[in-house]
Amino acid sequence: MELSAKIKEVYTDGIMFIYVDLFCGAGGTSTGVESARIRNLKIAKVIACVNHDKNAIASHAANHPEAKHYTEDIRTLDLTDLVAHVALMRQLYKNAKVVLWISAECTSHSNAKGGTSRDADSRSLPEEMYRYILAINPDIIQVENVKEFLDWGPLIIKVVRDKKTKEELYCPLDIKREKKKRGRKQVIHIRPTWIPDPKYKKTYYNRWISEIKGYGYHYDYRVLDAANYGAYTSRKRYFGIFARDEKYIVFPKPTHSKEGKTLPKWKAVKEVLDFSEVGVSIFGRKKNLSENTLKRIYSGLIKFVAGGQEKFLVKYNSMSQKGKCVPPSVDDPCPTVTCQNRLGIANVRFIQQRNSGKPESKIISVDRPARTITATGGNQELVQAEFLSKYYSGHPESKNISIEGPAHTVKCKDNHSLISCSFLAAYYGNGDNVSSVNKPSPTIRTKDTCQFVNPMFLCSHQSPSLLTKDRLSPVCPRFMMNNYSGGGQTSDLNNPSPAIKTNPNNNIVYCRMIDQQYGQSKPSSIDVPIGALTRNPKYNIVDAKWIMNSNFNNVGHSIDNPAPTICAGRRHHYLMNPQYRSAGSCINNPCFTLIARMDKKPPHLVSTIEGVTVILIYENDSEMTKKIKEFMALYGIADILMRMLLIPELKSIMGFPKNYKLIGTQTEQKKYIGNAVEVNMAKAMCVAIGEVELKELNIAA
Repeated sequence: MELSAKIKEVYTDGIMFIYVDLFCGAGGTSTGVESARIRNLKIAKVIACVNHDKNAIASHAANHPEAKHYTEDIRTLDLTDLVAHVALMRQLYKNAKVVLWISAECTSHSNAKGGTSRDADSRSLPEEMYRYILAINPDIIQVENVKEFLDWGPLIIKVVRDKKTKEELYCPLDIKREKKKRGRKQVIHIRPTWIPDPKYKKTYYNRWISEIKGYGYHYDYRVLDAANYGAYTSRKRYFGIFARDEKYIVFPKPTHSKEGKTLPKWKAVKEVLDFSEVGVSIFGRKKNLSENTLKRIYSGLIKFVAGGQEKFLVKYNSMSQKGKCVPPSVDDPCPTVTCQNRLGIANVRFIQQRNSGKPESKIISVDRPARTITATGGNQELVQAEFLSKYYSGHPESKNISIEGPAHTVKCKDNHSLISCSFLAAYYGNGDNVSSVNKPSPTIRTKDTCQFVNPMFLCSHQSPSLLTKDRLSPVCPRFMMNNYSGGGQTSDLNNPSPAIKTNPNNNIVYCRMIDQQYGQSKPSSIDVPIGALTRNPKYNIVDAKWIMNSNFNNVGHSIDNPAPTICAGRRHHYLMNPQYRSAGSCINNPCFTLIARMDKKPPHLVSTIEGVTVILIYENDSEMTKKIKEFMALYGIADILMRMLLIPELKSIMGFPKNYKLIGTQTEQKKYIGNAVEVNMAKAMCVAIGEVELKELNIAA
């Protein structure tokens, strides 16, 4: 007998589990449960759901019309009708187990709440399970919540204390303004700020577990990450199972892994993002972005564009190829002066302490308060690297003296100098046309040819590639070979030719040749006579042409294949997380956790565009704006675009089908998505207990 036939013989239509979905929202759990399959056979059905939000229930009903919907607060719902409905479904679906799924409000448990006030009534909602358990008598109870739910305990009033003395300073207030209604004054609620009491963690959680186990249930829990089960979001959640029969306390096995060694790698969120919607520039907006938002953007630039803090510092500080910082001496030739202000004068001034201890702790900046002055009084001194240099023979180390002491003998010939790093540079003539700022300026001509040079500046950065440049170019390797001494002098045919001498030493090089396909033969030039022709053709002309794609990996493509996508410019993308102090997430990884308050703090897609540009920094730019502009100059970024994630993208990230209907304003829809249980997790939890049920029939899933 086939599996499906055997299952249907035991269970009506193969339905092994009938679900009652409390706090159903717009239907994340229900969608996952309804999509649970074993051998392509549907194993579960949602028969009833409860939620207080009418638009959430309307969304649920639009997608799951067969379930019975109760638009009511679970604390006040009369259970008479629900009990009768569950009893009827038990009769309709023979041998099916009743599963009570509870995803109680998590906001006042979550760390995403930060230091704001928690609601004790909201935290106590899991206790409403008791009357549902007594009324419905479920076989299995599955609970989902944030992992901080494990620390559920009492609240205390938040007190801000002095960091040093620990003395109580004040109690911050929680101020909430109700929406102003027509003809009424706005109501403002002012209360103390309540936070979890760290001394009594788990107090209420342990009591809650004991209470439910007292009804005859076994219990266990896991903290599971949705990304390990094929989700496009990394969403860690607490999952608890109560079951009258202990065999149903099972958790799904991961199908994906972060590293991707033994299991497929986590899904990349870029698979569900619409990159045709690029957003608008972060600059020049009607309302400037806040400093906190700019900090998150900057953190993302360092992590996802520069490749991390270490790589960013290596780039910024211009270290050697081996990663070592080798600062040049002022007596050596100056390194290449770029337009990114990578050179600076170090004015070495600090205070040195002469008492015992670790040497590195005895040096302090002159810009900070001095350390404790002891009774001896001579335990600190000012160290500064300002000195006179003498220009006559002798040991070099004896020719530099402090400006704090007497000068050495002054002779008839001037051989003492004070060195200044500011000078004038003249842009004409031959040789080293620089002069001190302490001397008369060189001749001023009608054309500006003098410039004051001071190695403390910020200049605009120009990228070698155009913003609107076609990123795909047909490549035919033809170039000019210049046969001068030293070798390696090649030049582009599109550039002016190097100097033509009386003795010609320039050649045009073509990557075209004759391939001789016999014996130990070698390719031959097309400029020499070909060898003997045989009946079986042995010669082929090789013409090295391909299309070079300069986007990201710079992999070439054959001209015989379709061209890859043509972009306006090379781009980096990452997601900005507004809820936490984080850099966001890479689009090659799952998205960070989406929360309900996306109406207030929505996630954003940030895109950077490379290109030729001039980065202007204004005096009134904020600190973070200046840092971002410096980064753009350093990495050749022409603009940074940002937009909120679209509702279709958010639905896909949480596992909803593309055609899933949501009812309400965009703000409400985002709230429903953020509040939802990730669809794949609900499906995996249902399939796990379904496999246990199949073992009872002696059938392997």
